[in-house]
Amino acid sequence: MNEQITELCLSLTREQRERLVRILTNANKQEAEKAESAERFRILLDVAEEMFGEEILTKLRNYHRVTARQFIAYQMKQEGYSYSAIGRLLGRSHSTVIRMCAMMDDVFRFRFQPEMKLWNQYQMKLKRYEDERKDREI
Repeated sequence: MNEQITELCLSLTREQRERLVRILTNANKQEAEKAESAERFRILLDVAEEMFGEEILTKLRNYHRVTARQFIAYQMKQEGYSYSAIGRLLGRSHSTVIRMCAMMDDVFRFRFQPEMKLWNQYQMKLKRYEDERKDREI
């Protein structure tokens, strides 16, 4: 098998080899980005579920679950993820994620006290969780 791959690579022109390397490098970067976004989502989800004590990724729409999903969507959007990527992770459409982020923008603009308090608690728990992970890695 390795001999066949070697023969194939030798038969390629220099430009074709360089293009193949670029394609494989891009594929590896995309896989790494997907793994990184899935890991980041898992962290945000764990913190939200610990904080609210409920399963977040359900179709149920009670206050705590909806608020937790909004926190996750808003945090991921602030970190540069696309609406559609966030929607795939949350099991929602991109338009729902846009609405979630708009709701969080309203929370910050109008300083809704219950949500602001929960957001601050969420941010503190998230920071603590990330610090603990870093300590475990060292």
